[in-house]
Amino acid sequence: MMDKISGTEKILVFTAVDDLFSKSEDPSYEKAISAIDNLRKLAIPLIAVTTKTNAQIQNLRLDLGLTAPAIVEHGSGVVISQADKEFNNSDPNLDASAERDWQVKKLGCTYVEARAALKVIQSVVRINNLRGFGDLGVAEIEKITGLPKSEIKQIKTRNFSEIFVTPKSVDPQEIIATATEFGFNSLMGENLSCLVGASASVATAIDWLKVRYERSQPATKITTVGLGFNSSDLEMLNVVDMPVVVNNQAVPNSFSQDWSRSEAIGLAGWAETVTKICANYGGGD
Repeated sequence: MMDKISGTEKILVFTAVDDLFSKSEDPSYEKAISAIDNLRKLAIPLIAVTTKTNAQIQNLRLDLGLTAPAIVEHGSGVVISQADKEFNNSDPNLDASAERDWQVKKLGCTYVEARAALKVIQSVVRINNLRGFGDLGVAEIEKITGLPKSEIKQIKTRNFSEIFVTPKSVDPQEIIATATEFGFNSLMGENLSCLVGASASVATAIDWLKVRYERSQPATKITTVGLGFNSSDLEMLNVVDMPVVVNNQAVPNSFSQDWSRSEAIGLAGWAETVTKICANYGGGD
């Protein structure tokens, strides 16, 4: 059961987007678009939380009509549109982005720092050829990932982290330990891994955004809602005021049994949840 939300509160909805909105032919896609329209009518920001780069989610943002900030690259930073009127674009705490029309709040490291750290790890651990995506051409990345060329360009447009090919001849714990020693975190995967700054954190990003919205509306209580569906969303769900699990076929055991859950599965469950949020806020169709 989802709590009733006072109309005097400002809601921030944080949502996982990776793999959730990947199929526009999903029969629930139009319901999700309708739910997003209801959020917009109520002036409720919908903040995407993604492991991807800002460039990778631009088409999704356009398709869904998302204008609020986004948390990108494993919590390494927050990206904010120059057109976002809720944020003062002259704020000295915001950094310029290599991407036009965007500013960023760096929470982890820069891309240049991640690239340099990868070379240090290669030297210290004595890995023959530790290759980041910055070292690889489009054809090589296409062969490794199976991604289309258009998305490869987007995945290489990074602000805060570097993806690298997981070496098979080295204990992953040795890479993790060396990264930690030099002020980084290495998120190890079977085929691909990602190097981020030690202070990269989805929880920190959510707290930073909440403070920013509080400053813009000092007389208004800010309530954060989080929508997640797999284990990578745990950090987000742990830190928000109202965590909601979007049901899928295998809900992680790490998710609290006390958290609200959608009845429907996948995107249908997401649309159901957002519709309830709007209704509990005093709106929605």
